[in-house]
Amino acid sequence: MRKNYVVCLLTLLLCGVSLSSFAAKRESKKGGESSMDSLKKTEVDIRYLREKCNHWSIAAHVGVGFLDGDQTQNFNDMFPRTFAECSFGVDVEYTFNPIFGLYVEYMRNPYAGKGTYLYTFKANGGYNYNQTTPIEYKGLSHDISASLSVNMLNLFYRYRKQIIGLYINAGIGMSFYDATAYEPGTTDVMDKVLNGTHIAPSFTDGRSMLLPVGFTLEYNPTRYLAIVWDTQYRLHVKDNLDCMQKGQNNDNFMYTGLGLRWKINSVKYKERKHVRDMCSGEYEKEMGVAMAAANALTVNNINNKVDSLSDRIDKVEPKLEQLYNESQREIPDSDMDGVPDTRDKSPNTPEGAFVNYYGEPLTAEEIQKLLGESRDANMPAIYFELGSSQLNAQSAVVFADIARKMYKDSNYRLELRGYCDNVGTEAYNKGLSMRRAETVRNELVAKYGVDSKRITVIGMGKTPGPTDNFLPNRRCDFVLKK
Repeated sequence: MRKNYVVCLLTLLLCGVSLSSFAAKRESKKGGESSMDSLKKTEVDIRYLREKCNHWSIAAHVGVGFLDGDQTQNFNDMFPRTFAECSFGVDVEYTFNPIFGLYVEYMRNPYAGKGTYLYTFKANGGYNYNQTTPIEYKGLSHDISASLSVNMLNLFYRYRKQIIGLYINAGIGMSFYDATAYEPGTTDVMDKVLNGTHIAPSFTDGRSMLLPVGFTLEYNPTRYLAIVWDTQYRLHVKDNLDCMQKGQNNDNFMYTGLGLRWKINSVKYKERKHVRDMCSGEYEKEMGVAMAAANALTVNNINNKVDSLSDRIDKVEPKLEQLYNESQREIPDSDMDGVPDTRDKSPNTPEGAFVNYYGEPLTAEEIQKLLGESRDANMPAIYFELGSSQLNAQSAVVFADIARKMYKDSNYRLELRGYCDNVGTEAYNKGLSMRRAETVRNELVAKYGVDSKRITVIGMGKTPGPTDNFLPNRRCDFVLKK
């Protein structure tokens, strides 16, 4: 058995090499250098370059199969002497490129044969004896497999016409089978007792792992169809397909048949070319151009987006320039009270005076109410810009005065109270007032050497007053205590 399928595999390999050399030489003589040069210099239609190649195909083939089993099989026979039965198969293939493809195949393999069934019985005296009885058998297997296909001609020849294709196939799958044993010359299922032994070789629901190997020769008369000659040797890992198990030899199946392959989409998309009709050089060249076209399209899309952004920037730039010019324009404030002249209803108030939103001076009672009843009018304080905790140059005088008092009397304790105006949320102003108090403390410690243990900071948050940008409320008070 093993010797048989080893010889078959070697025969298939030799046939493949011979056919590939013969086809290549014939095409070379027929076409000459001009055909090869024309393939290399073929201009590709731009519509094709923008489309993908066709990759899918489906094939169906019908032929004859033989079971290579133990029955009626002599050791040195090249081919099995079982009955030839009509088998057929269907496969769907995805061809990745002109060399490699992957396909899924279904095969229906009926088989039949005749031979002998070996059984053992006990004779008088308790001895075991082997005895045979003639049988005829019929079986049916359904095989499903996935295989890799290699185009041997495209593997060795980069530029050639795709008239003939020689494919070597190998894969793995499963076989589901059953077999029935009959009395010779009848249709009676064998189920009897001989010499006290029950003989019923028939079985159902057989399963086996499958290893199909073989070759496919294709002739391409058109771009849509190919004529297929498929030959396979299907190895099983079971030895009971012929209703008999002998030793360690497995039962295998030989098949050869003719059929057609349809290259899917080749009719519908005439501008496309199927991969099975392309040689390696043509495929690589056109795929390179197609990739370049795709990249060019991507670059074009990017350029369009860049142009769109440039248009937007061109529209935004004048507005930004206008805003910048307005921000650089000085807003007149003649009396320096922090209220621009366009809103100031009292343009002649003294510099630094307490004023309201419209620049009008506040009365003493209004100032006392805004600053709080507990605040001493003489209490030192420094002031901040809107939303800021940064110190200004005018603060140095207050810092120096407080530092002198702290050094002069070591019993003094300093409480720093940070405040904000009514602009912003409660949470934001609470944090901002604390940052203002901490900034003042850090300045006293780092620059004036005041002991930080003598300083307490408190964030007071918002101060009641006008709901706008009100300078007197953006401050930090210095409260000296003993």
